[in-house]
Amino acid sequence: MRKLFLFCHNYVLLLAFFLLIQRRYSQVGPGFASKKSLPVLKSLLIAMTLGFFLFVQQGNAQTTKTVGTSGNYTTLKAAFDAINNGTITGSITLQITSNTTESATAALNASGTGSASYSSISIYPTGLGYSISGSLAAPIINFNGSSNVTINGLNTGGASLTISNTSTSSSASTIQFIGDAVNNTITN
Repeated sequence: MRKLFLFCHNYVLLLAFFLLIQRRYSQVGPGFASKKSLPVLKSLLIAMTLGFFLFVQQGNAQTTKTVGTSGNYTTLKAAFDAINNGTITGSITLQITSNTTESATAALNASGTGSASYSSISIYPTGLGYSISGSLAAPIINFNGSSNVTINGLNTGGASLTISNTSTSSSASTIQFIGDAVNNTITN
């Protein structure tokens, strides 16, 4: 939302600048029908069109991060926290590169909640036998209104990702979907 506001704000300033230039240098008058104003208006149209396409591309940027011992984030919770606070945006891929031990619930909020801004999230392992585990009296992973998330535990070499919670508490779970979390896939 903040990016959209800045985008609109900058274009209003750009438009005001071009109108000021057009008015200052148009000898016929301030109207848009002036022959001398046509090059300025064409420049304005081109600048706004290019800016719009750059903005759209920015929102759909593909971002890949690694999660594991030597990854960008050492736990899935740390990666989800970065998504929730807007550090990672767009179409996101999280590659699990080693076992992770979660000491707190990895909660992913809906895009548009706070600073979270993503179109989709894909989570998959890069090797065989990796696990996301912990011993929590709560879920290991909590999808809180999040949508378009896929966890694919199958690597080309076979099943390679296990998600487990070793707690025996009655409130323990592995993956929880709450707050209208829809269009999510857990596979293999």
